[in-house]
Amino acid sequence: MEGKTIGYKNHPQLIRFKNSENSVQVINQYLLAVYEESLTHGYHFNKAKFNIYFHPQTLTVTQGQIEYEMQHLLKKLKPRDFTKYNKLINQKNIEPHPIFKIIDGEIEEW
Repeated sequence: MEGKTIGYKNHPQLIRFKNSENSVQVINQYLLAVYEESLTHGYHFNKAKFNIYFHPQTLTVTQGQIEYEMQHLLKKLKPRDFTKYNKLINQKNIEPHPIFKIIDGEIEEW
C-alpha cells in the first residue's frame, strides 16, 4: 500500500484492503496482528514496515473464503509440517484474523 515491501504487492487478497475506505490504516491493523502472532512462533517480522497507530477497522470475509483458505493451508502443511497438519485437519472452529467479521457467502471473486 505504501511501497515499503518488495513481495506480495499484487497478491489477490490485497484487493480486499485496497477496496476498503482506509486501506493504509486497515493494512497496518492487519500487519500488527500478524507481527504479534509472529512473535509467538519465533519469526522475525519487520515491524518498521507498518505503522502501529491506526483507527481500528473491520472488514468482512465470507464463510466460503474462510473454508477455502483453510483447505489451501492444509494442502501446504501436509508435505511441510505433518504435525501441524494433523493438529488442524479436524478443527471445526476456524478463528479468522481479528480484523475480519465472517459473513455468509461463497468463495470471494478476487
